[in-house]
Amino acid sequence: NFHLLEKPGIYNLPGYSSSDGCVFGMDVLILPGCELEKPVLIQDNVRLERGVALNGGVIIGQEVLVNENTRLEHSIVLHHTCIGKHMFFRNKIIDGNRVIDVPSKTLVELDDAFLSGHAKVKVINIFAVIEFLIALLLLCIGGLPLYLITRPFRKLLEKRAFFFFAFQIYPKCFQVLIGKAHLVRYGLQDNNYVFRFSDQWLLHQDEHQRQMDDIYFYYNRSVANIWRTVVLSLVKRLFVLSALPSDRRETLAGKPK
Repeated sequence: NFHLLEKPGIYNLPGYSSSDGCVFGMDVLILPGCELEKPVLIQDNVRLERGVALNGGVIIGQEVLVNENTRLEHSIVLHHTCIGKHMFFRNKIIDGNRVIDVPSKTLVELDDAFLSGHAKVKVINIFAVIEFLIALLLLCIGGLPLYLITRPFRKLLEKRAFFFFAFQIYPKCFQVLIGKAHLVRYGLQDNNYVFRFSDQWLLHQDEHQRQMDDIYFYYNRSVANIWRTVVLSLVKRLFVLSALPSDRRETLAGKPK
């Protein structure tokens, strides 16, 4: 792989742009502060956080997130992989939670609870307070006032995505208030939530990309990210019918006129 990367010859490498030893696919985001040493091949839908260093030849597959201050040296990262913060891999093949050491021909499976596990002890933190206040605000603004204001236009609103959003998404907010759900999905094993981090974008995303966004939010959870996700998701679901889950789209499409 690395011989072909350094000297491709007549072969075309899987990338859409190339610049003197660096081959990139589509939707590659490299934040400031990253260090890229040639040769490098980065495929589609890859995000490199601040402080990431790629040295000695690195190949990165599709749907990959490399978190901040991580260094990869002469390594291959396979598709659909997330690498955490402050890590260092040399002469490795990384495939999800599996790490293959090429020189010794050994395989190690990493059980990273911080990446996908639940916290075992419930504590009051700033994020829980912020989510509580935002959920309470949504209920105060969009509960009874929304019902009274939209009542004269109910027949018209039945044809709009906002009607379904307003009367189906708000019940989840009550679960946020009592601590039974997160306002924004927190980790891959969180199955009770109101929004996902990827809900804020209009572009279509497959489930793998949405999971990568969930992992990014897990590592980069902040008050600003929570607030931005809620606000942009509300705007998106107000105007874009495709933002609704498929079951609601089917309900809307099958409703008699």
